[in-house]
Amino acid sequence: MSLVTEILLRITFCVDLFLLQVVIPLLALLYSPRDAGTHNMSAWTSKMLGYRIHKAGQNTCYVPEEKSTRVMYLANHRSWGDFIVDRLLTGFRGGSLSRIMVIVGIPIPATLAWLGSGQRGTSALWFFKRAKGATPALWATLDRNFEVAIEKAVVVYPEGHRNRSDKPLPIRTGTLRYAFDRNVHVQVMVAEGKERVINEAQLVTRRSPNVVTVSYSDPIVPKNYSTFEGFHGAVCEAWRTTWLAAYGAAAEAGYCAPPPALGPDGTAESATAADHKRIHRPPAAVPWTPPNPGPPPNQHASLGMHMARLCIVGAISAAAYYTLYE
Repeated sequence: MSLVTEILLRITFCVDLFLLQVVIPLLALLYSPRDAGTHNMSAWTSKMLGYRIHKAGQNTCYVPEEKSTRVMYLANHRSWGDFIVDRLLTGFRGGSLSRIMVIVGIPIPATLAWLGSGQRGTSALWFFKRAKGATPALWATLDRNFEVAIEKAVVVYPEGHRNRSDKPLPIRTGTLRYAFDRNVHVQVMVAEGKERVINEAQLVTRRSPNVVTVSYSDPIVPKNYSTFEGFHGAVCEAWRTTWLAAYGAAAEAGYCAPPPALGPDGTAESATAADHKRIHRPPAAVPWTPPNPGPPPNQHASLGMHMARLCIVGAISAAAYYTLYE
């Protein structure tokens, strides 16, 4: 890669970061102040970054028939792009479980997402503090947010931290034990390519091919398992097969390298000779539409109206200033 290309990539990243961090959040706040711009901020950011969705398999985002049913989406954690892409992949349902330190990296969007009611009455970010022995506090955070959420759903990253390798990390059990204890339905949602949408480590955005390949598992209902071990095994198997489906379909389309063999617990380290011999045929790609998009967050005001109001307020403020001080 030439020096000129490197410079252009960094300039593009800085411009995109300014738009993501400042311009889009403030415009979204003006356009739909009742939810602090949370929904439009996610939707407009997705449009600006211009990525396409390539779905593997027939499953879609799980939306239970009973509105009171709680759902936990288990997603792979790749980059800052997760908070944008995963919101779209879940139809902007519920929130995302995140450490409070994310405010340091994306202060304005994270603050608005925390303060805002989201599209349907819940904060888009559920903050928790990671510390040794903090499991009771984590469970209390989940209970509190599920209780006030209109759509009772949350995206959780069970690997624990960002994983940019071509193989998954072992799943942590803290949130899974909560799901088993509270009978929270679980769906695995693995997406390949989120790090090409935004890669804060390499300071690039929209890296070609700007395509995200997603695969959804069947929903897993904890009450169908008599023990946590049985439930945990089912989640690990779903994690393994969904990862292979997403990365296999992406490899088939030429977006990434073929995924490694994975063992029963969903990790490459536990793969046996039989796993290496197994042929993973990726499911055919099908047309993708956003799941459960819902109504526009504010049907009573247009962006032009909000901009006109802002101009009027600015003109009145300027006139008052010059009248008093000039």
